[in-house]
Amino acid sequence: MAVYCGKRFHSGAQMCVQPASIITTRVICFFDMNSVERHEKRYQRRKTKRELKRKEFAEKHTEFDDVLGFKALVNSFGKCKNKVMWKASVQAYRANLLTNSADSAQKLRDGTWKSRGFKEFDIIERGKRRHIQSVHISERCIQRALCDNCLVPILSRNLIYDNGACLKEKGTDFALDRFTGHLRSHIREYGVTGGIYFFDFSNYFGNIQNDLLVTKVKNQVKDEKIMDIYKKFVYAFGEIGLGLGSQISQISAIFYPNEVDHYMKDRLRINGYGRYMDDGYIICNDIEKLKQFVEFFEGKCIESGIKLNRKKCRIIKIHKSFSFLKVRFFIAKTGKIVRRISRAAVKKERHRIRKFRGLLRSGKMTLEHICKSFYSWLCSQKRGHSYHIRMNMIDYFNSIYQKEGAHFVQTEMRRRNPVYRKCAVCAQTA
Repeated sequence: MAVYCGKRFHSGAQMCVQPASIITTRVICFFDMNSVERHEKRYQRRKTKRELKRKEFAEKHTEFDDVLGFKALVNSFGKCKNKVMWKASVQAYRANLLTNSADSAQKLRDGTWKSRGFKEFDIIERGKRRHIQSVHISERCIQRALCDNCLVPILSRNLIYDNGACLKEKGTDFALDRFTGHLRSHIREYGVTGGIYFFDFSNYFGNIQNDLLVTKVKNQVKDEKIMDIYKKFVYAFGEIGLGLGSQISQISAIFYPNEVDHYMKDRLRINGYGRYMDDGYIICNDIEKLKQFVEFFEGKCIESGIKLNRKKCRIIKIHKSFSFLKVRFFIAKTGKIVRRISRAAVKKERHRIRKFRGLLRSGKMTLEHICKSFYSWLCSQKRGHSYHIRMNMIDYFNSIYQKEGAHFVQTEMRRRNPVYRKCAVCAQTA
């Protein structure tokens, strides 16, 4: 009879010689276990191993001196000062960097640190008014250190791979490529049949339940002192909602619907599911089955306190054209996937080119900055099949700024990846 000692199986009376601390107290007879019990036993061993590994990783990234110590705050300022050294507050903080960092580290360690409040203002983004709550540079350094050294390493390990917002080596291009890959896999297996459910969270940052958010983060970050500092940042916005303009809000918003993501991926086994912040999709080969998935998804969102924007949530047949992250998708009968730039993006860039000409003549902008802005837009549109559109936009730009001496030309005639040369004026000033 084979006997299991907790480490391996043995035949007859032979037993494994082990230290007493690791010998399993209960000896399980191999023949007394059915397949279900053996499966459960293996699952419990894997689960225990994963939890132990997760605990060791969390302890490694919750050492207070490594997360919010003096050295960590000094290093975080080096990242926070990029592109904002023209601000007087940043220059004043840098003048006494060591003293300010030591003072902040001591207050954080003693638990006497207090927030300096927000500087609030509004901006207009794509015609939509957004309320920004920015923080002082001293507080931004603390948030940067807390996120980079603790929250991002721990929380990102629990995210699904297809959650592609605001993380290293991820972003808009990553989300679009994953969506295209899911479409290809679907078309290869089922053809041009089925549908896609696009969803959008309503007032995503403003509707987050902070009590529920803190509970979810506390399950991953066990250190009480770090969690107390995290709570101060979160509850500074109130009991409901997170403000725009803080790094804490970004990683928290990414992690908040994590249970919904795992439910769709792990429980319902939907391979064609992905999310980019508050936008996402579900791909299925059967419309009726897709509607059932939508019901499960909406029920899980209600449990997590997430509100859906009903006007933007819709089911579209896969053979029709649709948009995701400002990119228009077309699927031919042969299964070829074509990505196009939206007309609104081209129209907006044309308007920006004309507006910059007026700012150039009034002296508020330089020709170098205008050319860099246009070059950036050209490169960002390479994500789509937009060769002719980009060539037409180059001609349009040259016709507008011809008198100012700016001229873009294509140096390498490659259809898919054209390379552009900067104008003569910018080359001289570089």
